[in-house]
Amino acid sequence: MILFCAKLQSWKRPADVLRAFAKAKLPNARLVFAGEGPLRLVLEAEAATLGIADRVRFLGFVNQSSLPPVYTAADLVVLPSEYEPFAVVVNEAMCCGCMAAVSDRVGAGPDLVAPVRDHFIFPCGDVDALARLLRQAAEDPQALRELGRAARARMESWSPRENIEATVEAAQIAAARVGRPGNHLRNSVVGVSGSSASNARRR
Repeated sequence: MILFCAKLQSWKRPADVLRAFAKAKLPNARLVFAGEGPLRLVLEAEAATLGIADRVRFLGFVNQSSLPPVYTAADLVVLPSEYEPFAVVVNEAMCCGCMAAVSDRVGAGPDLVAPVRDHFIFPCGDVDALARLLRQAAEDPQALRELGRAARARMESWSPRENIEATVEAAQIAAARVGRPGNHLRNSVVGVSGSSASNARRR
């Protein structure tokens, strides 16, 4: 199961996951969207147009306390955001033993994803690259499960110092964007806040 867990907003780029999933041609795989937002109807319509509606499920809003079983059931969580100072969802998924694939605009990529498997970071907006990644991941389920275990081990070894440094860096990035046209300040504030903000940012 491939999981997208975030608000269905344009800057999260959920359509990239949907299109990459269709391009990857994985008849035995399922794509699950855990989150709500203004793009849901558009995504549902596109899934039908792409002929994959029967393999795509929209869970809508999922409460924070209900997320661990969702992460545990997933084989891979994908976050293709165009702007994500850190991304709490990556922490959460990896803590639950689910490997993450993220765009190169996601701040957690270098700190959390790259030490486990660096090629699980793909260029933002490159649907073909993401489709290749999904195909490669699906070709070896056992290797993907091993990556999930490695992801959990990475979170267990991630030091408080690294956590603080990543949070400070994300805050600095967010602050630098204040006043810029088209900035997503609300998203950045959520991205650097703690677990209490994690509830607010979702879906």
